[in-house]
Amino acid sequence: GAGWLFAADLHTLVRKGEEKASTKSQQEAEKLGILDLDHFIVDRRESGGRAETRAALTFDQPRRGIASWIAAPAPMGSLSFFSPDANLAAAFVVKSPVAILDELLAVNPDFASELAEAQAKHGFDLRNDLAAPLGGEIAVGLDGPVLPEPSWKLVAEVYDPARLQQTFEKAVARLNDELRAEGKAGIQLVAEPSGGHTFYAVVGTEPKVELHWVFEDGYLLAGPSRALLEQTLQKRDSGVTLATTAKLRDLLGPDGQVNVSALVYQNVAPLAKSAAKVLPGGSAKSGDPRSGPAAIGKWLAGQGPTLYYAYAEPDRIVFAGSNQNPLGLNLGTLAGFGNIFGSA
Repeated sequence: GAGWLFAADLHTLVRKGEEKASTKSQQEAEKLGILDLDHFIVDRRESGGRAETRAALTFDQPRRGIASWIAAPAPMGSLSFFSPDANLAAAFVVKSPVAILDELLAVNPDFASELAEAQAKHGFDLRNDLAAPLGGEIAVGLDGPVLPEPSWKLVAEVYDPARLQQTFEKAVARLNDELRAEGKAGIQLVAEPSGGHTFYAVVGTEPKVELHWVFEDGYLLAGPSRALLEQTLQKRDSGVTLATTAKLRDLLGPDGQVNVSALVYQNVAPLAKSAAKVLPGGSAKSGDPRSGPAAIGKWLAGQGPTLYYAYAEPDRIVFAGSNQNPLGLNLGTLAGFGNIFGSA
């Protein structure tokens, strides 16, 4: 029943590549678990105006190294900070950031040495000052107007907000010392309690910077303005979020699994509709009004929400994806690319 199927024997391919690699590269590949790769299989099918894609990356033993960094499926509280109208959201859960950093340092002694030198010079401990306070969940996305400034968001799970805030303060103080040594005005760290929260911001004119953040319910929420943070907290309190909307849940697979290890969601159609009205038409090269930026905008405007997600299992990582108005990998879509992108 597959529309198309792809399979690769990664074990054989990796072993052939290993034979040509240096001893050091072979050792690093072994420690990172790259040599454990076994198979990669993808199948895609389209039905009823909806496309579903599933893939499996398998290993010949329990996941370790890089493959083990992604954690088992878990509830993603970070998605509650995005509204149902979000245009883009990417979220994932990993094992302890400290454990990942320790693994990297063990694999690459040169990196460990450079990190130690930087710590001695700048007084910044990447492991204890930054990695240790963080949890294993992080999300980024675009949720709101893109003009005059994109409404981006960053959400990170935090185990120790006070410690992480101290890290930020140390970093700002250190950066200010360097900027003022260059004769620049520097930046300012401000904190303002309001409505049971403390809103923080780093602002400056030389260099020009404005960054806002707040800690809420075990998460760090950061964005370009305090207004966006306040609006986000209000919507989250109302319970109307991307995590609860049917728009997202309807794209999940038929297996009923709600918790995932990673996901990327996009619904750029509203943005594309607006852009198509102001973008120029046909390209100068082709002279075809069906090509050029405006055609790209209209094409994207016709696409429904899309979701790609992953489940990390003991000896494999399963990927899946679906969209409501699929592009599809069919001849009709491919033939239309020439006009869309203004080919000669």
